[in-house]
Amino acid sequence: MEKAASFLVLPLTSTDPATSQKHVSGSGMARNTTLRPPKPKTRKSMMPFNPKHEAQYGLKVASRDPASGAVMSSVCRFCSVFGRE
Repeated sequence: MEKAASFLVLPLTSTDPATSQKHVSGSGMARNTTLRPPKPKTRKSMMPFNPKHEAQYGLKVASRDPASGAVMSSVCRFCSVFGRE
């Protein structure tokens, strides 16, 4: 007989101002639970797309900038066919 999985659901925010900013994880370290926007892209992630990488890494251009034609995003063909690990 299989055991049912049990999950602990924690609220993302609290109405109590004393507890809305910090949450103590299992390791005893407090962490901030408020939602924030993603960090800006780093210089490394804004490198221009190298066409050689299409064949070498199995990439496919997913979207281009309409004005400049520059590659905005690419997709791994192996991941799209076989799924991510």
